[in-house]
Amino acid sequence: MKNLTILFVYLILISANILYANCLPPATAIAAGMHHSLALAEDGTVWAWGCNNNGQLGNNSSTPSQVPIQVFSSTTSNNPLTNIIGIAAGLSHSLALSNDSTVWAWGHNNDGQLGNNSTTNSFVPVQVVSSALSLKPLTNIVAIAAGGFYSLGLSYDGTVWAWGYNNAGQLGNNSTLTSLTPVQVVASASSDPLTNIVAISAGPNHPLALDTNGMIWAWGNNQLSKLGNGSHTKSLTAVCVLDPRSSNPITNMIAIAAGDYHSLAVAEDGTIWSWGNNNVGQLGNGSISPSALPSHFTLSSDPSTQIIAVKAGLSYSLALAKNGTGFAWGFNLVGELGNNSTATSSRPVRIVASTISDDPLSHIVDLAAGGLHSLALTSDGTVWTWGNNEFGQLGNHSNVSSPIPIQISSGTTNFLWYKLKNYLLD
Repeated sequence: MKNLTILFVYLILISANILYANCLPPATAIAAGMHHSLALAEDGTVWAWGCNNNGQLGNNSSTPSQVPIQVFSSTTSNNPLTNIIGIAAGLSHSLALSNDSTVWAWGHNNDGQLGNNSTTNSFVPVQVVSSALSLKPLTNIVAIAAGGFYSLGLSYDGTVWAWGYNNAGQLGNNSTLTSLTPVQVVASASSDPLTNIVAISAGPNHPLALDTNGMIWAWGNNQLSKLGNGSHTKSLTAVCVLDPRSSNPITNMIAIAAGDYHSLAVAEDGTIWSWGNNNVGQLGNGSISPSALPSHFTLSSDPSTQIIAVKAGLSYSLALAKNGTGFAWGFNLVGELGNNSTATSSRPVRIVASTISDDPLSHIVDLAAGGLHSLALTSDGTVWTWGNNEFGQLGNHSNVSSPIPIQISSGTTNFLWYKLKNYLLD
């Protein structure tokens, strides 16, 4: 028999409307796909919500969810996927990095983006394998990224591995052949591996990589010059993003983000660099003119608002400042900029906390940009969402879009509820 005191507290919490049906524990990471969202809980489980037509929520179904639900470990039980330390969301597929350095994937797989040597969609996580010959798990991965129909993994040795669709060379292996298992990204036609990489980002059909020298590498589709090398020609191997001041490779970068047809970077001094398409101001430089080479701007002279990270959505951009506030610019059709407006902006605007004031959403430690929706993670493990909500990707029990952040989890309260729920269901 359950402890009656615990049950009594449970009933009180329900009557006080403290409990939330989503039960999302405090989060440590977030990710946004085209129409779905992911959160990594501090207990190593993964939660997903939004569109699920291809099984990208990983709960052994294709039913969408307007609230966070746990990703399962298999088709034979409702046990959660555990021991996860990293997540990534693609167009209609999802990735998770385990603490043993292996990678799990689920969702859409028509082009092998799940990396399990098949083209069959999976409604639960499957393990990415190292090759079609051995089918052993891909190992030694320290970071992951998910693109449109392809995926990336960064190895501990600084090399990059890619799998899935490859029509524009987004796998970076000097080929346009799709691969159902990981292949190594190369830096030239001579097939020398791309090395010394410390960060990766995947746009719908072009990836970016940051190396130990602060140089940025890009490959794949190059429409509107989103590779940043001054050309419009796709590249089947990694090429350097160029500095317009010298025509040499750009250096001293600390963060990167690949959007649909634009790219972003942050320099050591906090300046924001951007290139590619700019038809709705997604480059943030005050114009709507595209740029074949990176242009740069500084957000402000206030050291507290120095930018330390950027994220790129479909046609908009997000930036995280040192003081824990966020900024956004570009397309804003359904409020994806989070500034209580639907007006597109070619200059950064502050992400606000409510409709009744201009106070910023504060204590942000991470941001995520999806198709037309955004996520923020605050220091207490709370997840906030805003923008398009057609498929429930905001996770707030509705499909109504929001131009301001909505709190979908409350660190301490939801953690207590999560633990209590599990106890009561034991």
